[in-house]
Amino acid sequence: MGINSRMDEIQAAITSVNLLHIADGNRERQEIARKYSEGIKNKAVMTPSIRPNTEHVFHVFPLLCDNRDRMHGYLESAGIHTQIHYPIPCHLAECYRNLGYEVGQIPQAEYYAAHELSLPIYVGLKEEEIDYIITTINEFHG
Repeated sequence: MGINSRMDEIQAAITSVNLLHIADGNRERQEIARKYSEGIKNKAVMTPSIRPNTEHVFHVFPLLCDNRDRMHGYLESAGIHTQIHYPIPCHLAECYRNLGYEVGQIPQAEYYAAHELSLPIYVGLKEEEIDYIITTINEFHG
């Protein structure tokens, strides 16, 4: 019946130390995202675009793939763990079913849900791992 989401003292202490380094982590993920965006040339995928005068911290790096499921399997077989972060568009989620939305009413959201695949992006991702991910994606013929 409900959950307690409050931090205990140990969690608060760890979080307060981690917050001291958040800007460094954001910069590192932004650099990884820049490398992905500049390095991925495969026409079967689209990398995120960033609007002018904005900053993105890239807690995820979502691609849009022509054939997401094949790309997902291909990358997994190459040892690259990917995730599908948004498999169901919000308007079709169980919790919103009572609102009466049907498939086809918000096609952009449905397209995104069917084509999104997130690449690894985290503090500590090594240069050779980034290069391997980029090369592997560029070699995909799906």
